[in-house]
Amino acid sequence: TLSVLLFALIMTVVSSRATGETDMAPVGPVGTVSQLLFSGCGTIGSMAAAAVTFGTSSQAAQTLWALKAGEKLKAAPRPQLIAQLTGALLGAAVVAPVYAVLVKAYGIGTENLPAPSAVSVKATAEAMRGGLSALPPYATLAGGVGLAAGALLALLGRTRWARYCPSAAAVGIAMILPPALSIAGLVGVLVAMLAQRLRPSLDDDALTSLAAGGLAGESVMGVLIAVLVLLGLV
Repeated sequence: TLSVLLFALIMTVVSSRATGETDMAPVGPVGTVSQLLFSGCGTIGSMAAAAVTFGTSSQAAQTLWALKAGEKLKAAPRPQLIAQLTGALLGAAVVAPVYAVLVKAYGIGTENLPAPSAVSVKATAEAMRGGLSALPPYATLAGGVGLAAGALLALLGRTRWARYCPSAAAVGIAMILPPALSIAGLVGVLVAMLAQRLRPSLDDDALTSLAAGGLAGESVMGVLIAVLVLLGLV
């Protein structure tokens, strides 16, 4: 248990770094890494390791996003954290029934509600019953190459060559996201660059507000559509 908690702390720092650079939290992949490392503890043990890392990374990312928004609004960190703890209790009253609606309308791990993180944890636990020897051929080598490449990019990012090197976190996030999301992110950046060229008065705060509004609107519409599907109206 102590080993899981210690490794979860390390993976949470990794996830937080990626969150800060890309605004996307790789909580699923860092959970999978924990699961692989503790695969020798059995199916339940490996899933527990993934769950702890997934949970700590998720909460850290949410806190970072909230603190960033608070910084924009010039809010003090202490009351923000108190509000977050209070919101966790109140939010449970909202999230639980919404989750029940989504599950009843679509199921879990289906085409309409893929739940990739949960499916990944389940599949990894089943595949790793035999330990690391159950990994596909050259999987360990590929993981080592990826680790070395990421470390090299991170080190180069601290030198004079930094401007010519892509962000290791951004490259990693792009590789683990579905292609549609990576392409959507690229299109969004290009649109933002074009908008700023056409209207130089648009600053980063205005673009961030527009993007946040689009994300929030999409999320709300997703829940409304699920309710309509459940009622048989769609």
